[in-house]
Amino acid sequence: MTTDYEKAISAYALVRNNVNHADFLLNSLESSGNKTSDRDGTYWKNTGSNSLETETTAYVLLTYSVKNDTVKGLPVLQWLVKQRNAYGGFYSSQDTVVGLQALTEFAKLIYSKVVDLTLAIKSKTGGVEKVESMLTLNSANHDVLQFVEFANKVDEVIVQANGSGLALVDINQFYNVKQDEKPPKYILNVTTLEEQANSYTAKVCAAFNIPNSKSNLAIIDVGVVSGFEPWLDQVAVSGNLKRKEEANGRLILYYDEIPSEEVCVYVPARRISAVSGVKPATVVVYSYYNPNERAMKEYLPSNLQSEGVCTSCPNCCSAANTVPLANCGIMP
Repeated sequence: MTTDYEKAISAYALVRNNVNHADFLLNSLESSGNKTSDRDGTYWKNTGSNSLETETTAYVLLTYSVKNDTVKGLPVLQWLVKQRNAYGGFYSSQDTVVGLQALTEFAKLIYSKVVDLTLAIKSKTGGVEKVESMLTLNSANHDVLQFVEFANKVDEVIVQANGSGLALVDINQFYNVKQDEKPPKYILNVTTLEEQANSYTAKVCAAFNIPNSKSNLAIIDVGVVSGFEPWLDQVAVSGNLKRKEEANGRLILYYDEIPSEEVCVYVPARRISAVSGVKPATVVVYSYYNPNERAMKEYLPSNLQSEGVCTSCPNCCSAANTVPLANCGIMP
């Protein structure tokens, strides 16, 4: 057990069994060189993945929650809250689930219905202050979301609170930034082999696009051509490939890591129905903890590129199975 992520998730698992079992791991995390405390709060830095950084910190907060340690947990809560996007989530589905759980569990420790607050929401533009809204928070509406939308651009947003209690105020700003196009984090190549009328094999090769480096947990999502299904049993699990599953007709492959040297997997597909005029299938490789790091390729076996109904289903074109044009809405 070497990484902060491994220690954090293990500490949470242990503390759920006994509040004292996680002390050794917590001490190790608190003395970690990746632990960072600044004006935004406390977190465990991971330069390779914002998502992994968020999830690691969330597991530490969950551990503090079980131990009822609000003193150490509060600065972690402050940092985690500031990482949320405008829609309340984080970077990926995984860190969002763990992050929201951590916020919920810690909120139980500091939550109180006893609240009586008045918040003045002001804007300041060109040195002139303007009251945009006055919000009241009390025991009757403490769990109701209230929001204020600014119609025009402002220089500053000022929040003034009077009274007693705890309230969370989020300020979200939306804008567009033109960015230079960055090279994809992955290189992906797809070719087809053993092309037959009722089967083919897709050779999928991926590499992390940073020399002498490797990804974190990665997914290769392999689609197959319409009328085919992935032959799951024929895909060997070995090396960095740790798990395979089929979901909605696609093959999902889980890799511990993908290095900068190309790794390949062979995915056989077999026909399950006759479909003519098929379109290319897609293959996607992406980082599990940062789905925006991805690459995608389309492919279509050469023998299917001009396939008509008579090729995919010869019996459909026999004299006995001929369908009158009028039945198709076409008048001779």
